[in-house]
Amino acid sequence: MTAVLCQNPPAAPTADPAKPAADAVAGTQVTYLFGSVLPKDVAWTPLTNEQRLKLYFRQTWLNPGALFRAAGSAAGDQASNRPREWGQGGQAYAQRVGSRFAVFTLQDTIQSSLAAAMKYDVRYLRCKCNGFGPRFAYAFKQSFVTKNQEGKWRLNVPQWAGAAAGAAIGVYGWYPDSARNHNEVLRAGFTSLVFPMAFNALIEFGPELKRVFKRK
Repeated sequence: MTAVLCQNPPAAPTADPAKPAADAVAGTQVTYLFGSVLPKDVAWTPLTNEQRLKLYFRQTWLNPGALFRAAGSAAGDQASNRPREWGQGGQAYAQRVGSRFAVFTLQDTIQSSLAAAMKYDVRYLRCKCNGFGPRFAYAFKQSFVTKNQEGKWRLNVPQWAGAAAGAAIGVYGWYPDSARNHNEVLRAGFTSLVFPMAFNALIEFGPELKRVFKRK
């Protein structure tokens, strides 16, 4: 299945000479909150296995945003008291943060492994199109698709499989008995997918937002 994301893209985008993309990891920005991002002025090239491994460690284990992601989702669990057996208070919140961090790490690991096997990209690829409408639509669509080794858009099966498998392992692995059910797996998996869907627009318009805040 092929998805068309940008309207009237350049026929052959080239990298800024000041930003060589011979090493795709060097051309990729690993942000604190949003993971790995390929800027629009850097030409896309497929990732090698070595580059994939570097990105995996940078965005999963060496990125402070991974803890922020876990803390944010755990705050929602704390507010809704899920699972209820864990109760409330600081110790319960720490337990929920640890649980979420473990689930997200499992999901990232499964996604990265499947993406490597299928030769799919794991980065957010900023749109080379212009205009708010096309770029916003692009950001939404890239929640569901990514590029394969040949540069063709495909359904991002690794991302969705990672979210589902990681959630299932967490729920059935260490959740209390009352929370070990399919509904809890769906809820945990959905939460894991909401973050990239919500953040993609911020990633896409990040350079503009950064300039706005700098002027204030």
